[in-house]
Amino acid sequence: MKLNKNSVTSRLYKWFYGVSKYEGLPNNLCPYFWKVVLMYLTFIPYVLFSIPVVIYDLFDKNYSNGDRKTGERLGISVGVYIALFAITALISAIVALFIKVESGSWFEFLVVGGCLIWSGLVVIGIIEGVKHLREYSTTNESYYDEQQHKWVTKKTKVNMTAEFIKAKYNKYCPKIDWVGNDNDTRG
Repeated sequence: MKLNKNSVTSRLYKWFYGVSKYEGLPNNLCPYFWKVVLMYLTFIPYVLFSIPVVIYDLFDKNYSNGDRKTGERLGISVGVYIALFAITALISAIVALFIKVESGSWFEFLVVGGCLIWSGLVVIGIIEGVKHLREYSTTNESYYDEQQHKWVTKKTKVNMTAEFIKAKYNKYCPKIDWVGNDNDTRG
C-alpha cells in the first residue's frame, strides 16, 4: 500500500504524535491506522486543551512539525492553565477587599483560593526571611593564612540559640567573651 507523506492525515499524525523527520512514519498499516483513528477522535478536545502551546508554535519561527510530543504539549498547557488560575485567584482575593462576595459563587471560590495562595506566599516569604536573617547573623570571616597555607574561617557572629542548644546537649556551659567597646549601643 502506498501512502503520501505530505497528505493531511500524515502531517496531522506527525504533528499530533510529535514525529520528527528523522523518526519517520510507521511502516506497518495496523498501528498507523489505529493511531490515526485515535487521533481523529481526540483531535478537537486535544487542540482545544493545548491552545496555549498551539498559539505559541504558530508564532515560533524555529518550530518545525514534530518538535513537540503530545505529552509535552499537554504538560505545558496544564502549567499555563494552573498559572492563569493562580494569577486570577490572587487578583480576585485583592478585588474581594473592595466588593461584596456572594456566597456559593465562582468568585467566592477564586477568593478562597487566592487567600490560600497569598497565605502560602507569606509563609514562604517568612521562611526565606528567617533563613536570610539566620545566615546574616552567623556570617563568617575568612582569610588566607600565608603561614599555614590554607583558608582560615573565623566566626564573627554566633547564633546564641544554636550555641545554647549545643551546650545543653553536651552538658557544658561555655564562657562568654564579650567583644566591642562599652560605648557601642548596638546589641
